[in-house]
Amino acid sequence: VNSRVTYVENGNIQGKVFLDNNYNGVYDEGIDRPLPRTQVIARGLVGITDKDGKYMIGNLYPEKYDLTIEPQNPLYKAQYDKYKVKVGQAAPVYLDIPVYPRKIVSGTINLESEILKHRYLKTLFLNVIDVKTGQNLEIVVPETDGYFTIENLTLGKYKIVLESTDKPGVTLLEKEIEVRPETEEM
Repeated sequence: VNSRVTYVENGNIQGKVFLDNNYNGVYDEGIDRPLPRTQVIARGLVGITDKDGKYMIGNLYPEKYDLTIEPQNPLYKAQYDKYKVKVGQAAPVYLDIPVYPRKIVSGTINLESEILKHRYLKTLFLNVIDVKTGQNLEIVVPETDGYFTIENLTLGKYKIVLESTDKPGVTLLEKEIEVRPETEEM
C-alpha cells in the first residue's frame, strides 16, 4: 500500500475537575476552585489532575468508556458516579467534571414508650432513595438510641423510608427531603 500515513494516533479524554461553588456545572474563574490530585479513571487508565485541576488520559482506542473520579478529599463527590464518554480516532474529548461537597442529614427515631423503643428500635432501618433516579443509595441502621446519620448526599431530592426487619418491604414512615446549595446540615 502506498500511503504517507505511517501511524494513526489514538484519542484522549481531557478536562478540568473543579469544586463548583456556585452550582452551575461550569467552571467560573475566581468563583470555582480547581481540585488538584484527583484521580480520573477510564478502564484502569488513570489521569491525575495538576494544580489547575487539569487531567488527560491518553492513548485510548476509539470506543465508549466509563469515566469515574476519586477526589483526594472524601468530602467531595462528582455529580454522577460514572460518565459515559465516546472517544474517536485521533481526537480529544473534553469533559470538565464539577464536584460538590457531600451534605449530612441526621436525626432520631422517637418511639412513644421505652417498652416500644426497647422492643422495636433494633429492628428498624432507613432506605435512602434518590427521587430522580429511583435508585436505592444506601441503607442506614440507627444507633441503639435511635440516632442516625446519612452522609453521602449531594444536591437533589431524596426519600427516606423507614422499614423493619420484621416486615421487609412494608413502609412504616416515609419522608421526602431536598438538599439545596445553601444546605449545610439537615
